Amino acid sequence: MGLEAKNDALIDDIEEFLDYLRMHRYASIHTVAAYRNDLLQARNIFMSFKLESWKDLKPEHMDRYLVSLGPPIAQSTAQRRMSSLRTFLKQLKRQGRGPAMELPRSTGF
Repeated sequence: MGLEAKNDALIDDIEEFLDYLRMHRYASIHTVAAYRNDLLQARNIFMSFKLESWKDLKPEHMDRYLVSLGPPIAQSTAQRRMSSLRTFLKQLKRQGRGPAMELPRSTGF
């Protein structure tokens, strides 16, 4: 299941993570679709900051991303999006391909 977007390193990492969810975590198609949606939205925001690699993610990028999760987005949606991003980034960090920064919590909205 390929993503229908421009091929770039951020999307490649997302696609690999979605494959991991399907093949190793046996995630349902609905779960994978929700992660895809959340992560692509995050990727689009980070691309607007000229981010080219998840390793380049800095606290100021996350601060700006968190602002994008404010109203009119529902608090539950914001928490889910943050949780999706955090889970994805944790997986990248385990592989040595994630940001050096401490990951934000997915609560506190």
